[in-house]
Amino acid sequence: MGSSNCERLVQQDGQTVGVPLGQELCRIFKSRGTFQKRGLLIAGEGLDGSGKTTLMEHLQEYCEAHGQPTVVSNWNDTAEVYNLMMYLNTTGDLTTEMRCIFGAAELAARYHYLILPALQDGKLVLVNKYLVSAFAHALIRGHERKFLSRVYQFALKPDFTIYCDLPPQVALERKGTTGSIGFWEAGLDLAMDVPLEESLRLYQTGGVSAEFLAQNFVKFQTRLRQLHQELLQGTNVLYLDGVLPKETMLKMAIESLERVRAEKLGGALPEPQEASVP
Repeated sequence: MGSSNCERLVQQDGQTVGVPLGQELCRIFKSRGTFQKRGLLIAGEGLDGSGKTTLMEHLQEYCEAHGQPTVVSNWNDTAEVYNLMMYLNTTGDLTTEMRCIFGAAELAARYHYLILPALQDGKLVLVNKYLVSAFAHALIRGHERKFLSRVYQFALKPDFTIYCDLPPQVALERKGTTGSIGFWEAGLDLAMDVPLEESLRLYQTGGVSAEFLAQNFVKFQTRLRQLHQELLQGTNVLYLDGVLPKETMLKMAIESLERVRAEKLGGALPEPQEASVP
């Protein structure tokens, strides 16, 4: 395994050095300091294929066009942690327990190096799959909610959540046109009566039929959807029908974003700035 999977490169005394990933993540989890939140934290949640990624991208374009600095943070964007997860996945060594902890560590890294600094600078932070997704994927695999609350206690609750709702069967149809069904998103670690290493081997070598894969995708995503709805109860959330036109979803999201911004920060976004004419 290469050093990129177990080290983080940092600048120290003018030189680039590698910091062991375990040491770095411990520092992130334990770090405490003064923090003044000046921006907004918006979470985008929903099943795979529900349109949340596209919506987040369009929201970023809209906000930046109106002079609001905006960053998007995506699920598994921390390359060091994600690469290590994928390495262990291909070797069959990634257990469900390890996947849960790695997921928290991946978010912790993004949280420390991207999300918190952006919020302190007054930026709008759009997180594509946040705590609802993290909790749902862990709960469905048997992890206790109390344990998850401790693991993710470092993370701020979002000011607002945009939930793109989509029937699992529609999500399956979209998967058929945009890409293949992944091992974990079909819940094959729970569906096959064989050790995890063997189920991974069967999936990677084509030993899982398309029909079995599709059936378990719908079953697993249906349970995820139920957990999403349970976890969102009592929160500030906008439910969007994922089958609506993208333009309609964006318009509704902007209206809600403007309302939340006015409530939290005391003002709406300014009008788009026109390019100056030389």
